[in-house]
Amino acid sequence: MVVSYNIFLSNKYMKYFSREYGQVITLFLYLQNQYLKIMDEYIGAVIKVGGILIGGVMILFVIWHIVKDILDISGKDSSDGK
Repeated sequence: MVVSYNIFLSNKYMKYFSREYGQVITLFLYLQNQYLKIMDEYIGAVIKVGGILIGGVMILFVIWHIVKDILDISGKDSSDGK
């Protein structure tokens, strides 16, 4: 894949660089592209896990309030007058 990428870039940039520097720049651009793909996947995974954690905390918070309200209601006595 580097070779096909190198042919594309060498035709476009060879007027600015010698052949050796053109290959180095081609390799750099290829590696940068691969790095960005990996970072996109990593950032997507972090966002997904963060969303799951936040959703889980929200669900636990709601369940805790429901249980607390049920226990508060059942703990009241009818003779309290409340």
